[in-house]
Amino acid sequence: MEGSHSGLVHTLGKRARCHSLQEFESPPFRQKFMDQVGQGLSVKRRVPLKAIAAVVLTAIIVGGGMFLLMKERENKLNNKITALQSQSSEKVVDSSADTNLRDELIEAKFKLALMDFWGVREAFRDPVNKNLFYYATNFADGSDIWVYDLSKDTTYQKSGQFGIPQGNTLLYSEKLPEGQELSSIGIFDNKFVYSQLDSEISGGPCGSNWFLPNLKYIDTGTLRVSPKPFIMPEDLKKREEESQRECAKQLNLN
Repeated sequence: MEGSHSGLVHTLGKRARCHSLQEFESPPFRQKFMDQVGQGLSVKRRVPLKAIAAVVLTAIIVGGGMFLLMKERENKLNNKITALQSQSSEKVVDSSADTNLRDELIEAKFKLALMDFWGVREAFRDPVNKNLFYYATNFADGSDIWVYDLSKDTTYQKSGQFGIPQGNTLLYSEKLPEGQELSSIGIFDNKFVYSQLDSEISGGPCGSNWFLPNLKYIDTGTLRVSPKPFIMPEDLKKREEESQRECAKQLNLN
């Protein structure tokens, strides 16, 4: 799930507060908690064992697959950061090449920090204003689209470490039906494109996210956004189809 997090979620007062350990250890709270558990168990006993087993197995498979996906993404970002740092430590004569290296390094580090902060798999940088990154999050109380502005992150300006809430601005929020999420697709022609889809949909090893159903977009470079349906341009469609064919050829899927 894009931007989901099972632990304490660091947001600006937007998410529900967890009970503290001290609260749980108090006798009244602990008794109330145990009463609720007992009531829940009495209800669950009426559910067929096979149904419970199916739900648990599905949760394990989906959760395990998501963990592996996130771990793979994290490893790729770490490897990219290591490679970029190695290149930037060498003497660079071309100043434009040096700038490009710094930009790539900032982008990779931000994506890794965002993954650690909110479990976000992907963020997309505005090609016009490279201080801006767009991404989606999904939590129990709603799905959101954010823009992060590097120039507003005072922690980064001082220490080089990302203080994500300082640069964040919430652009759009929606309560989706259960089992659905917002998934970031990319930026095309000053549009941040995303999809509203079932969280378990996958395009396979060579699938392009641009062919996912229910694509929408918001305009970049503005804080007053209004989601609209995204109609894929023919040149983008041809590019993604060709990319899929090349991928299938390399993996011998044809």
